[in-house]
Amino acid sequence: MAHKIKNLEESDWEKYLDFCGKFVAERQPFFKINEVGTPDKEKSFDGLKHRFIVLIDDEVVGFFFYWKYSKVGASIGYGLLGETQGQGIGTAMYEHIVMHAKENGIIELRAYLAVANWRSIVLLCKRGFKVFRETEGHIMVRKRLI
Repeated sequence: MAHKIKNLEESDWEKYLDFCGKFVAERQPFFKINEVGTPDKEKSFDGLKHRFIVLIDDEVVGFFFYWKYSKVGASIGYGLLGETQGQGIGTAMYEHIVMHAKENGIIELRAYLAVANWRSIVLLCKRGFKVFRETEGHIMVRKRLI
């Protein structure tokens, strides 16, 4: 199936909330119920230019974003519905975020991952991310872009 990547816009909010409900339901092993709530619309649109969604047939099937932790470094986050994994969409999301980050002066990306989230670990490690910190049940990985 063909997918489309675009900036998250206010007009996408209801579709995005539907996606969030499905995504969290799929990921219960990774989340404690009280850690996950409904996304806050105002906070979500503070960094609008760094938040993206993936659509298939006008339905949100994935999201990704980055936020700057320094002038040249950013943390990334992303999620993709299970039914759409293994189709190259995660790779396309990664390539898009790297391109966007480089265009905005970012030279290092980091991600905080649950150890049980092996698909994300494989995706990023195949692309040159290295583990630099481990905590109980999580790892932090990073990659320099230049």
